[in-house]
Amino acid sequence: MLCLFVAALNSKEIAVSLPFAFLLFEWFWYRPSDFRLRTLAGWFAGPGRTSLLAALIDLIYIVGKLTGAQSITINPAYRPHLSGVLYLQNYSHYLSQLTYAQRELPAAAMLILLCGIVVASFISSQRHLKWAAFMILLAFLPLAFILPRGVSALYVPALPWALWTAGMAVAVRAIFAQCLSRCAGWLSAAFHKPGVAFWLHLATQAALAGVVTLWLAPLHALVFSHALLFAHNAQNANRLYHDQIRMLLPALPRGGCALVLNDPYPEGVFTAMFLIHLTSGDLTMTVHLAKLAGPEGLTLDPKDYDAVLDFVPNQFVLRRGPPPSHTPPSRVRLQ
Repeated sequence: MLCLFVAALNSKEIAVSLPFAFLLFEWFWYRPSDFRLRTLAGWFAGPGRTSLLAALIDLIYIVGKLTGAQSITINPAYRPHLSGVLYLQNYSHYLSQLTYAQRELPAAAMLILLCGIVVASFISSQRHLKWAAFMILLAFLPLAFILPRGVSALYVPALPWALWTAGMAVAVRAIFAQCLSRCAGWLSAAFHKPGVAFWLHLATQAALAGVVTLWLAPLHALVFSHALLFAHNAQNANRLYHDQIRMLLPALPRGGCALVLNDPYPEGVFTAMFLIHLTSGDLTMTVHLAKLAGPEGLTLDPKDYDAVLDFVPNQFVLRRGPPPSHTPPSRVRLQ
């Protein structure tokens, strides 16, 4: 588990929430028999030791990320601003995207929703609902105090949200089925047909699955139809830029250096670098983006590079480097 945790941290910062997941699982399923100091120490040395070791790795990782010359706080987009209101506002922002909502909940409404989730989980006494409720609160912490991203950043907190929503739906269905079962006894006596309760439970299960499918399928289809057009336009643009880069950099030596003064992508993203690597087929190439150098305080000298690319309206141009190829780029029409 610890090796997988280190690999997860190396993949994405939001993995810092995993020690909470370990600790909550051990607590709700294998909690200590009492709360005396000796018992708690034995529990942390046994079931809780993975959580403690993961928390220690977390601490080392967080200190390394927030300090030193390569601190992520150099980038304003990753500079945390601790605030309870910001936590609620950012959560509302992500949740509105996750649920395809047109409006974001006010901070007060978001607080009521989160408190309601925790209270409902304890009323139900289901361990998996309690685990999901606390992970809904804790897994969001890496995203809570920095500038909001797209909904794809919520992929870790989305798991406890899905577990809690599905588990609560099943719990409500079970309560409804129990109410019907009481009526089933009367029906059995009236029609002399034993097993009516079983079929009522089965019918409520099928009804729940049907309602969820009929509700979600059209919603996903509608959102997908809008996203599809955006994706196709982005793909067409990337194909066009790919052909331009291939024409401009045909003779760049393997493992060379390229500088991109400007590119068509949003501020703070590495898409241009990825595109040059993929187009050239050379992952050993060094590609620096001038857009990212400014926020990080770096000074880039074009004379230090084998090629210097710039972007003017709708096309890349070569400012310095080997002579471009005369192979015309493919014609790609932008929608």
